[in-house]
Amino acid sequence: MRKKKSKKTWKIWKILFIIFLSLGVICSGVLFVIALSLPSIDEIKKTGRRPAVIFQNDQGEVITSYGDMCGEMLSPKDLPPHVVQAFLAIEDRRFYSHFGIDVFGVLRALYSNIIEKNSLQGASTLTQQLAKNFLISTERFDHSNRSMKRKVQEVLLSLWLERNFSKDEILMMYLNRSYFGSGTLGIDAAAQKYFGKSARKLTLMEGAVLAGLLKAPSKYSPHHNPELAIKRARVVLGAMVAGGFIDEQVKMQPDPNFPALEHSGSSVGYFFDWVLDTVPDLVGIMNDDMTITTTMDIYIQKQADTALKNYLKNNAAKASQGAILVMDKYGAVKAMVGGASYRNSPFNRVTQAQRQSGSAFKLFVYLAALENGFELSSLVEDKRRTYGKKWSPRNYGNKYLGMVSLSTAFAKSLNTVAVDLCDQLGPQTVIKMARRLGITSNIPANLSIALGSCDNTLLELTSAYGTVSNMGQEMKPFGILSITNRKAELLHQQQTETPLQVLNTQVAGQMHELLTEVVQSGTGRKAGIPGISIAGKTGTTQNHKDAWFIGYTNDYVIGVWLGNDNGSPMKEATGGQGPAVIFKDIVQRLNTEEPKGSIESLLQELEGE
Repeated sequence: MRKKKSKKTWKIWKILFIIFLSLGVICSGVLFVIALSLPSIDEIKKTGRRPAVIFQNDQGEVITSYGDMCGEMLSPKDLPPHVVQAFLAIEDRRFYSHFGIDVFGVLRALYSNIIEKNSLQGASTLTQQLAKNFLISTERFDHSNRSMKRKVQEVLLSLWLERNFSKDEILMMYLNRSYFGSGTLGIDAAAQKYFGKSARKLTLMEGAVLAGLLKAPSKYSPHHNPELAIKRARVVLGAMVAGGFIDEQVKMQPDPNFPALEHSGSSVGYFFDWVLDTVPDLVGIMNDDMTITTTMDIYIQKQADTALKNYLKNNAAKASQGAILVMDKYGAVKAMVGGASYRNSPFNRVTQAQRQSGSAFKLFVYLAALENGFELSSLVEDKRRTYGKKWSPRNYGNKYLGMVSLSTAFAKSLNTVAVDLCDQLGPQTVIKMARRLGITSNIPANLSIALGSCDNTLLELTSAYGTVSNMGQEMKPFGILSITNRKAELLHQQQTETPLQVLNTQVAGQMHELLTEVVQSGTGRKAGIPGISIAGKTGTTQNHKDAWFIGYTNDYVIGVWLGNDNGSPMKEATGGQGPAVIFKDIVQRLNTEEPKGSIESLLQELEGE
């Protein structure tokens, strides 16, 4: 009996051995095949060169160039110790002790993800991040690829890197290959871009800012979001304390030179920063010289820039900031002025500032009403109403007209009517309309949205008005026509697909009539120009903190915003005054017969302002 049992056990072990051996051979074969596609040493070494980016208009004329040709390839020994420590503390504290895979980090991440059900924990080492960067930049995988093959290659390449390079060499490649936003590839380029100095001279706080950038270069940019950049830098400093690199006392010491953001360049910088931030989504990580053909028209940019500066010089409204967006009827951005001075503040108030939209949001309320059976001649009552126990919206000037047509209510921007319509339709109906027209910002489901209590960007609001100007065909803003590499190979080209019809043409036509009436006899009269077809809507928020005018001609869709960055009230500013006046100034400038001048002269004029 024992012999039979022993033979049976032996057969089971033999079968298991064959199974495991077979699996081992198969896995080894798969790993071998995957390993064959890994980059070579020469290929990896080549990727340290930073790309130059040339921007041109649709005529092939060079507008400007970005790039890191002046940046140095720096080793960790070239940098101040606190800079290197900042990256290690926040990205990979055990970098010098692991073999490419941080076992403790993996276990910690598994515990956090499974036991504590926190899906935000990751375990990628600095070497793995470098490997991922190589796999994407050498076009072995798309940046959005999450396949098992890529994960396996990432691990294999990490182990291979650790075997073939020293820790300092890996760290050097990492620091010189990482993307820091705004077209900067590498730490020295980023230091030059954001702080106007070599990475050799970065302070502790500046090093912490750059180390914090890698998580989300656009979100934590000291140019775009200085407050978020500093908040993120504090997290990095906290990690440095936890890692024993600095003590709490050093962390709390203020940096008298930060933020020392001395920016050069004209208002074109707003446009090109925005464009650069979209490039990785179109072609992946920038790893080669590029020529980007853009939609920008320098002449239109000059007129928009001048119109804003002229108004802000001595404006009675006490507005310190403004923003202007000009698009053609296809959504091509022709001009983008993100603030009073790019040199003093590169924060883009067209694409990044979310401000209460005021009555400009009424577009969606009235579109929803027209789509649900209301006509331009429908009678509505302008009177005080109370919602809930306390809220009783008032009209500007506290005047009420009684029974009026829908057209009159919109032209005069009557608040009570807008809220009543929203109440009848339901806030969700209005929100769905806004979403259809491209509004992505958060919109709370309450009646106050009828008066623009939610925050929006000028870019998304202007695009929504553009959809109406296109008789209901969706307008998607874009700034890039094509991208080619240094071999003139096409990497991306703007598609000319037929836009989606998101509004019934009849509804869009009725809204066009309402917007035209606003300019002819309503709150937007100061935007009107005899002989030119203009439609648009004003917007003013509570306490005059924001003022808007968004409108269009037969050729362009133009959005204008005025306000103060700190949210302080302006002096009785309304959308029908400053923004409408600026809109009119731009349209008049674009309709003159004066010679436009060369692109060189226009750029010089923009630089000089």
